[in-house]
Amino acid sequence: MNTTPAPPADSGSETPEFKQYRRTQIAEMADWYPGFDMTDVSVSAPDKAAGSPKSGDKIARNPANHADRWLVAADYFAVNFERAEVAERWRKHDRSSRQDEGEEVSISR
Repeated sequence: MNTTPAPPADSGSETPEFKQYRRTQIAEMADWYPGFDMTDVSVSAPDKAAGSPKSGDKIARNPANHADRWLVAADYFAVNFERAEVAERWRKHDRSSRQDEGEEVSISR
């Protein structure tokens, strides 16, 4: 069974259409440090050109396959991630505040 999507028939362009997706899982990452074993860690050409690996970068891994690891640049990490414990505490506080104000709050996973 081929699961590779076919290009749109009427696209007329070779530029792929990028869409936005929200992550639904917790990311597993470690701080990069001098001496970190970078064997088999994927680092993109733009990140290498920007001097990575460097201080502030993270090394992410696939939770289902710990051998699948890649670098997450510090700037990208700072804009797109926060510690899971902090995020969960904030969500609990936000739900509690809205319930105190009389809002009905539903929780779905």
